[in-house]
Amino acid sequence: MPFWLNPSIDPMSTNMNTLSPNYSLKGNYLFLTIMLFTLLLNIFAEEIYFRAWLLPKMYSLGKWSWIINGFLFALYHTYQLWLFPTIFVVSLATTLSVYLSKSILPAFTIHIIANFLLGIITITVLVLK
Repeated sequence: MPFWLNPSIDPMSTNMNTLSPNYSLKGNYLFLTIMLFTLLLNIFAEEIYFRAWLLPKMYSLGKWSWIINGFLFALYHTYQLWLFPTIFVVSLATTLSVYLSKSILPAFTIHIIANFLLGIITITVLVLK
């Protein structure tokens, strides 16, 4: 079973050979670059789908549309259950900013900052470990 599906494994305190057998992450800057590019594409796709396409279609729900959209975005991320409370709050704030401004630029900005803080720093630590 992959480590990310095993809740008993803490990736921050587990031996790297368990997390990544036969593939050293230490000093692997190509891996870090690919992960950064993939992360940016993922953010772009999620924001286009949830905020630019789905949210306007939900306007018929009235003032609840942004709350439901934010909840659906957070629900989409339940594979990161340990982050759900944080993702839910940030998702509501992000969706509200899009709802009020009618622009997805705030969502891109918030999403990039949040993923950078939660993802890139973790990956960098693993690569430099």
